[in-house]
Amino acid sequence: IVGASSGPSFEGEEFVLNFKILNEYEEKKKTVLLLKADDRVIKKENVILRVGENSTPFNIKLSKGVHRFSLELEDREGFLFDNKFYFVVNVREKKDICVLSDSYPERLVAALSHPYFDVRWVREAADIKGDLFVACVESEKDITRLLQRDIPGIFCLRGKSNTSISNKTPEKISSVVKGSFFGNSLCAGGLSEVPVRYNCFITEGKILLYFENGDPFLRKTKNHLILPVSFEENDLSLRPVFIPFLFGLIDFLSDDIFYIRNIRTDEEIIVESLFKPEIINPEGVKYEPVQIGKSRYLFKETRERGFYKITDSKKTRGFVAANIHPSESKLESLSEEEVIYVFGRQDFFNGANFFLVMALLSFFLSAFMERKIFRVK
Repeated sequence: IVGASSGPSFEGEEFVLNFKILNEYEEKKKTVLLLKADDRVIKKENVILRVGENSTPFNIKLSKGVHRFSLELEDREGFLFDNKFYFVVNVREKKDICVLSDSYPERLVAALSHPYFDVRWVREAADIKGDLFVACVESEKDITRLLQRDIPGIFCLRGKSNTSISNKTPEKISSVVKGSFFGNSLCAGGLSEVPVRYNCFITEGKILLYFENGDPFLRKTKNHLILPVSFEENDLSLRPVFIPFLFGLIDFLSDDIFYIRNIRTDEEIIVESLFKPEIINPEGVKYEPVQIGKSRYLFKETRERGFYKITDSKKTRGFVAANIHPSESKLESLSEEEVIYVFGRQDFFNGANFFLVMALLSFFLSAFMERKIFRVK
């Protein structure tokens, strides 16, 4: 099992959890897949894996909250040392979203018109209510008023004039993203192949994502995100990556869970936090990560596969799922040259004689050392 991904997951709605399995046998393989959520078996399926990569989707419906998944592959004729893959999914609650724009934003409303959201279009900032807003405006009055609101929001600026949070610039074209720690949680990976037109330079907030030319693409100030593009008029809204990225922005603003990620064993965990986090490994051992900058913490001890819990010493703020690297799952027979190099002669092709000799030598050496120690005593 070499990978996993999840579609947008909201309470009360079915979502797709997809695992990627690599079959390196020379023929099709019949096996059993066991899917668990929070240590409870929710799916058991008999499957036939074709040679090469296989996509194995599961349709899931779960309650709001963070759910820890594991997929086990029963391969009785093969090896079971890495037959389990760990994955974390945050099932979010439905959101009431307000879209503020002078004219009806067809593309944006179409992207948000999903059972996951209740979307309303308003013309006046005073009419904004609900869980979150998306503002496609240039009015300095509206921007100032919205920045003071407690409701989280996304500002999409078009660069028609200078504002308190941006400056108008000549039109540029660049791709995203040279990102920060937040790049994965914002689903920004697909943006690296998309040329984006913009004529606005954001001046306020912490930079989360960059254009490749160094200009800021996404900034955060308090509970608001600011972008130098319009979600209605920019070609970005016509790209397949737009909806996952938009959902990522909404998730980033409204999520109670602080941090969710998947890594390989021996990869580092970097946490950006206003509090000092505590990390609990799959064995239940607690660690304090090392501070490496302002509000940045580093944890390196990820040798164990499984779930690493991030807490603020009082409640859980996130999970990291650690899995082995796919290359470590590949089992190949030694070539004739490799056998000779390892065992010295072709007579040792099965390795049995070699290991018997080594075991015998080890036995005599240990017996000799024991006698020497006994004589010294």
